[in-house]
Amino acid sequence: MPVEKTLYHLSEKPIGILVPRVPKSDYEDQTTPRICFSTSIQGCLIGINEGKDITGKTFKVYTITTDEYYVPKLSEVADQHVTGEVWVQFACEPEYLYEIKVTGQVGERMEEINGDMFPVPIWNYSLKEDTRAQLVNKSKNTGGYKDTSRGKNRFERKRYSKLASAVKQYNTIDMNDLFKKDILQVNIPVVGETDNYEVTIKMEGVIAEIAKNIKSNKFKFEHKTVVQAIAKIFNSANIYTKCTCPDHLYNYAHWNIVNNVSSDDTSKDPGPGKGIRNPNDDKGRGCKHILLVLANVDWIMKVASVINNYVHYAEEKLQKPFLNVIFPKLYGVPADEMVTQDLIDDDKYLDSSKGLIDAINDYAKNRGKFVKGSNINPVHANKLEAEQKAKKEAEAKD
Repeated sequence: MPVEKTLYHLSEKPIGILVPRVPKSDYEDQTTPRICFSTSIQGCLIGINEGKDITGKTFKVYTITTDEYYVPKLSEVADQHVTGEVWVQFACEPEYLYEIKVTGQVGERMEEINGDMFPVPIWNYSLKEDTRAQLVNKSKNTGGYKDTSRGKNRFERKRYSKLASAVKQYNTIDMNDLFKKDILQVNIPVVGETDNYEVTIKMEGVIAEIAKNIKSNKFKFEHKTVVQAIAKIFNSANIYTKCTCPDHLYNYAHWNIVNNVSSDDTSKDPGPGKGIRNPNDDKGRGCKHILLVLANVDWIMKVASVINNYVHYAEEKLQKPFLNVIFPKLYGVPADEMVTQDLIDDDKYLDSSKGLIDAINDYAKNRGKFVKGSNINPVHANKLEAEQKAKKEAEAKD
């Protein structure tokens, strides 16, 4: 049985349900219906390339996570070892992740295919979404309010809203998305001027960055390795956002989806129709609550605590999901290389329920607290125990 993997499929157009079929090709198997995936985005780009320059092209990235795939032999797909191509032989609806733009070829490597050596291009690509700095900069100098007493625009008025302060208020993280797909999405509660709202922040690459930090931290997983990873990705990677407030719905929801900076996909697009108050897309990239979250990074400490607490709890109380999913992602060691077979089963689901994460955060408050007697030197403790035992035996004889 193959190991469960996240597989990728690229398309220039939106796709829905994919059905296995035999592709038209002179170089591949022409008998087996299948859907072609790759184990990496780079592998997909190499497969799409076929000797053509794809610089400037944009592709939508779709993914599924499964262990039901077939690795074709070289007699079936001659460049399988180059592209990482695998076949899924059942109808499926891959999940949309994001859109990328190929920015150019950054090099090539020589690979043997059918006994001959061929140059294989290495492509550079970027997400089409905006970074945190770009989102903020697009909102600083936008049009303002008629009443400027509390600030001329949303960026200035963000200071009248506040972020949630308790760790347990950030317990909406889907740990399966985080550890299996390396997608961190969290809802951040904000106390606004008129009501309470939730800002959603979504980003990719946090787990990979944590893994780097662990390696440089003498292979120790700590709260600081998580904080540093989230902060780096938040400041350098592409960020998706949305808010539950009416201002976001009527001014930003449509345009942020169009501009690929929304955590919602196109199915949630309200459209530019009746009620939309930003017809020219000239009000920046977010309401004051989103701008508060982008500018005030206090929430990173809380989110890092939720992730840190979950990992430590899973290591102690949820050993099989920890060994099967979390440990390999953080330390780069496959589960079948680090544990005996009797510890491996199909338990690869990470419970992300609010109740459990609440309990984990409460559990974490006591983990590491000083326990009376816990710092006694074991050598001294054994000596003391022996002396007490000898004393009792002597008293019994008397």
